Amino acid sequence: PKARHNALSHSRAIAVIAPDRLVTAIVIAIGALRHIDRRAVLIAVIALDQSSQRSSQ
Repeated sequence: PKARHNALSHSRAIAVIAPDRLVTAIVIAIGALRHIDRRAVLIAVIALDQSSQRSSQ
């Protein structure tokens, strides 16, 4: 995990923690932006399982 954090912090990476529906919207938006902006930006998306969150509360 520490090595992964260092790799992400030294790259142009954006980590996003979001519900599944928002993740889908982000991925669609990234696909649309790729055709406009040629600069590659790595985006790591971590989807939260809302049902498991509710059961743990």
